[in-house]
Amino acid sequence: MEIIQSISDFIPFGVTVIIAVVFASIVINSILKIEAFKRYVSYLGKFFLVICIPGIALHEFGHFIFCIITGTPVRKVKFFTFGDPEVPGAAGYVDCEEPESFLSSFLISVGPAIINGLFVGLILYYLPNLHEAIKYYLIFTLTFTALPSPPDLKTIFVPFNTNAKRSLFELMSLVIAFIPAWFAGSWNAYSVYEINWFYFISTYFMALILLIGCYKVATVTNS
Repeated sequence: MEIIQSISDFIPFGVTVIIAVVFASIVINSILKIEAFKRYVSYLGKFFLVICIPGIALHEFGHFIFCIITGTPVRKVKFFTFGDPEVPGAAGYVDCEEPESFLSSFLISVGPAIINGLFVGLILYYLPNLHEAIKYYLIFTLTFTALPSPPDLKTIFVPFNTNAKRSLFELMSLVIAFIPAWFAGSWNAYSVYEINWFYFISTYFMALILLIGCYKVATVTNS
């Protein structure tokens, strides 16, 4: 009986939510068809892009620097643009060759999160005397633009099409490397706030390099 009562109490709420969503969709769709509103949104979007220039430029630099690190050839780079006819809708882009391995593709795709995150940490911990307004502005724009875009995420698993075995091993290595890194970082730590992140990050990358190196040695030996 309690279950039936709960369902009967939930149905009016669910119906109300569905009606509200449908109504809101109709209203928003009608507004979007108004030319003046389209122009307003366009101007607002450009204004927002200008505000986020530091974050966008650093986002593309994140892609670019990991292209260099992984040895992936770069054809063209634009750290910021209001609209390039070659890449419509992009605020910036890095045009590079297809990465040879999953690890290279992964690092290039998530490069902005790594680089933008490092700069946010730099601002928070090593620039304490920076003006508050500038500090929060930079943290906002760098954080907002840190995540990989949908096109970035689509390219991560492309190497599986050419070398599935190597790509699978590199994917597993990214996960396995967390085990020694966690033990190194959390040694004598009683909570997540006491984790030594320097030990964690350095151990993670050392374990990752060791795993990838062992795979390459094994591949050369078998060939």
